[in-house]
Amino acid sequence: QTITFGGLSAKTYGDANFTVSATASSSLSVTFSSTTTSVCTVSGSTVTIVAAGTCTIKADQAGDTNYNAAASVSQSFNVATKAITLTAASSPTSVTYSGSAASVTNSVSVTSGTLKSGDTVGTVTYTYTSAGGYNSTTIPTNGGTYTITPSAAVISSGKEANYRSEEHTSELQSRQ
Repeated sequence: QTITFGGLSAKTYGDANFTVSATASSSLSVTFSSTTTSVCTVSGSTVTIVAAGTCTIKADQAGDTNYNAAASVSQSFNVATKAITLTAASSPTSVTYSGSAASVTNSVSVTSGTLKSGDTVGTVTYTYTSAGGYNSTTIPTNGGTYTITPSAAVISSGKEANYRSEEHTSELQSRQ
């Protein structure tokens, strides 16, 4: 007996679960497993994507008293990273220069794309830059206009590798 198991389409991290199907020339049922469980898992014929990378699904048919086991057939597909946009915000957006670092609360939000259910944005590093050459992750102590860029965002449980993010900036004005 032989197994017919067609190719599988590329997916993106966060895509919905999907089913696979294959047939055996004996008409016996085919079982599925993942050989790359760090990227995808299989329960019955339902595939769940758990990370970006290459997913390989193996189809097997063990045979019975009338048929020998079929040779396994594997199909692989790429799971692409998910695109998101992170936009920084500061509160307040304007402070009075006092000679010391202003009390500013930064935040970041996902303004394009969505995180996979269960994933969250955790710690974010903010970089402050100015036309005058300031470039630091420390809140500036001088008057001026500073661009705030979110970077090095930590996605829950180290899942950053599953996302490709574009960072959008906000502005902090420190007035004298």
